[in-house]
Amino acid sequence: MRSMRGVTLYLIVFIISAASSLTTVNAEEVNEVYGNTQRDVMIVFGTGLFGSVLGLSTLSFVSIPEDHLNNIVVGGAWGIILGVGIVAYSQAEKSKEYYYDNSLNNDGNSRTFDTAMRSDWHNNFHSKLNNNKSLKPLSFNYSVQF
Repeated sequence: MRSMRGVTLYLIVFIISAASSLTTVNAEEVNEVYGNTQRDVMIVFGTGLFGSVLGLSTLSFVSIPEDHLNNIVVGGAWGIILGVGIVAYSQAEKSKEYYYDNSLNNDGNSRTFDTAMRSDWHNNFHSKLNNNKSLKPLSFNYSVQF
């Protein structure tokens, strides 16, 4: 009984401290994070529900539906797995957009500066360095006398 009170007390303290720390963050950022989280949870929940309904619909094709009730759970599990995949993909796409928008080369050409163009730029830059005769290679001269 005491351990349950202790866990409850720690949980209440944690919730209060987490809620109070949110007040220091910009309100727009909190709303955006909350909206994105709510959307992601709804995607996972919706696909899980769709999978469960799909599993439920398979019961009409068997002679004894009571023996195949696990189809509902399996369908829900597959739906949740699909939902988590969709959310992970959308987060990866958001990250890509974030890096494009906040790149150092923010002149709008960062999306068109693909791997082939980077390779060409790299080769041109190093060929200019190699053709520049004023630059001498780094070398060390030392002698040892006994």
